Amino acid sequence: MARRPDDPVPDPLPRGLSHRPFAGLRKHVDVSAADALVPPPAKPAEPPRPKKAHPALPAAARPAPPSAPLSAPGKKPGPRAAERVTVRRERAGRGGKTVTMAEGPGLAGADLEALAREAARALGVGARVEQRSLVVQGDQAERLQAWLEGRGFGSVARGN
Repeated sequence: MARRPDDPVPDPLPRGLSHRPFAGLRKHVDVSAADALVPPPAKPAEPPRPKKAHPALPAAARPAPPSAPLSAPGKKPGPRAAERVTVRRERAGRGGKTVTMAEGPGLAGADLEALAREAARALGVGARVEQRSLVVQGDQAERLQAWLEGRGFGSVARGN
């Protein structure tokens, strides 16, 4: 049954909105302490300051950029060139998904977290570190082997 337009709407609060539940607490509040709780007005944002120029370091004192190869061409290869890195594919325990793993003593001195980030960017796939091994998503054995050799890991062998 619908209400007719000329029926009055019952007032849910017959006395109006006169109830103020926290009005009695005002006498217990120190007004100066309440003003301290109000945050100060926001300051206008300052423009960013230009970075100070650092004096140039001589070439010998500059650190190598992180994307530089581990052994520069024309120089004697480092100790990692003689140590072997094995690249292999694995599917066991991964829900049928194939991953490519690089492991071995040749990776022992390398920062594996940084190497995983660089491999992920270079190969365009996901990469992570698991138990001192570099794990790359997908069947990327040929690409990972070539990438590691280009990074200065001399003896990169293919496993199963």
